[in-house]
Amino acid sequence: MLQVVDVGKLKLRAYRGVAPAGTIDEVERCGDDDFFAATKAMHNALQGAERGLTELERDAYLASARRNAELLGFPARVPGQLRRGDLHDAGVRPP
Repeated sequence: MLQVVDVGKLKLRAYRGVAPAGTIDEVERCGDDDFFAATKAMHNALQGAERGLTELERDAYLASARRNAELLGFPARVPGQLRRGDLHDAGVRPP
């Protein structure tokens, strides 16, 4: 397992000037600080951190995910109800 490194609780705007120009603006279009905290927690869990999502993080993640799916042309559905053909119908093609 990787060594755990405490990076604190940074807000998305803390990465301005570190991330390439325009990157934070693009990320902010996908979600707010709560969405960012949720995706960061998921990333850390995949790296071995023993942590789940808070209710706020879960709700923020799902709200942003639904909004982003609609912006991409996916039908608005309850999570887990993706149907065969949805990706094709939304114009998503394999690389």
